[in-house]
Amino acid sequence: MSLLLIFREALLDSYLSRYSVIIVDEAHERTVDTDVLLGYLKRVQKARSKSLTESSNDLNTNDNGLTLENRNSSEYAFSLKRCQGRKLPPLKLIIMSASLNAPLFSEFSGGAKVFHVHGRQYPVAIFYTRQPILDYIEGTLITIF
Repeated sequence: MSLLLIFREALLDSYLSRYSVIIVDEAHERTVDTDVLLGYLKRVQKARSKSLTESSNDLNTNDNGLTLENRNSSEYAFSLKRCQGRKLPPLKLIIMSASLNAPLFSEFSGGAKVFHVHGRQYPVAIFYTRQPILDYIEGTLITIF
């Protein structure tokens, strides 16, 4: 699912109640959208964890809530009404990256577990031509062979 789609889902259902696991891949590609998404998912995760022990009404006034108390938005009001009285299961987040600073991100995520999966890296050889080439296929064949 793209960032745009998950943001659209969040507008309709601020607790993302249809999902029990969300995987964010390539988290090291730091963009404003990705950072906003990760911050939002962290808040959703915290709110859903609290929903197991508290009612949605309590979440409405909580400092860490997702309800944006100072905004009068019909989307949020609709979403909160749907969540009232429901005990949502915890949201599990899997953040994947080949080059993310794992200890720092684990700290940001409240001490989340870090798994390292070692993979093979193959050497990559880069060849350049001495002059610009009009036909890339022919130039590739000449350079390689």
